Amino acid sequence: YNDIHKKIHMKKPDYLENSEFNRREIIILEINRMASVLGIPEKLIRQNLDILDNEKFELIISGSNNESISAGIIEFICRNNNFNLKTKKIANKLKISQNTVRSQSKKIAELLGIVLLDKRKKKLWLKNTVFSRIMSNLVYM
Repeated sequence: YNDIHKKIHMKKPDYLENSEFNRREIIILEINRMASVLGIPEKLIRQNLDILDNEKFELIISGSNNESISAGIIEFICRNNNFNLKTKKIANKLKISQNTVRSQSKKIAELLGIVLLDKRKKKLWLKNTVFSRIMSNLVYM
């Protein structure tokens, strides 16, 4: 049942293609659809959709398609709220490249003036500091 439900939600609704919704409304519908597929709590999405009310929203959506913008917003929301969802999972489930998801998320963060920690760099930094502590302890022994 869950697989059928997810496949139905993965299909792009027909009413989006020939609709009179504005682009913001279409992106909100797309975000909700993607969040459903990815298992992100609806409450988390609703609490963070205020980024679409920002005056820089037009800069966020210019030059990109709705799917990539929606995926970027989802990754941005997850990273900003420490919701553990990897970029790779978002990309694979939504059939979008990881670079697209990551670049859209970074673009949104930059336009909103928010600094997101890169988990990959944070892990490298932690490894380096642990390594440097071990090495400095060996020198003093």
